[in-house]
Amino acid sequence: MKQDILLNYYQELYALSKEIIRIYDSFIPELISKHENSEEGKEFLEVNPEAFLKLSAIFVHSHNIRKLLIPTARGKKESKRLYDFRCERALNLQRHIPIDNLNELLNSKIRNTIEHYDERLDSVNLKIDNKTLKSKYSAVFSNMIISSEKVPEMLFEGDVYYLKTFVIESRNYRNLDFSSNVEKLYEEVKIIKDIIEENFDLPTLEGGGIYVL
Repeated sequence: MKQDILLNYYQELYALSKEIIRIYDSFIPELISKHENSEEGKEFLEVNPEAFLKLSAIFVHSHNIRKLLIPTARGKKESKRLYDFRCERALNLQRHIPIDNLNELLNSKIRNTIEHYDERLDSVNLKIDNKTLKSKYSAVFSNMIISSEKVPEMLFEGDVYYLKTFVIESRNYRNLDFSSNVEKLYEEVKIIKDIIEENFDLPTLEGGGIYVL
């Protein structure tokens, strides 16, 4: 695959990586600082809708990185030529960006819960309405930022079901039956950004192009 063609993908990876880092830095360190500077033994929770829009953006961008590094399955109407091209593209990118240790980045489960959240929310709310969820859980936390897992333990007996909840102490974003460590995801994205910066100069990475065919 020609280098000028590959450059388009590196530019996209770089832009996505930078945006994830920017979003993370815009609010996560502040939450961590608030937790670390709180009185010893004092737990807290807060409602912050904007934070969950930012978290959703992080996971959507990270999934787009994943799709560039790992080709999705061949579509039913996709030509073999296009599928082979996508596989070749991914292999070329992996020569510079090893994927062995990108555990959080390559986990698409949280992102899938965000994309299909309306369907999942319908299912959960039906279980709340018909009281089947009550047999396993004491409460549902939704759109909450909590200092640690101790918060629900202090408020309720039994397990709590999480919908879009960020746990500051563990850095875990919990949604439905899945969780992802946002801090680890952030560190993995920084590795990708650093690798790309080592191989390309900044004007090239942030540039555009006109291709004469």
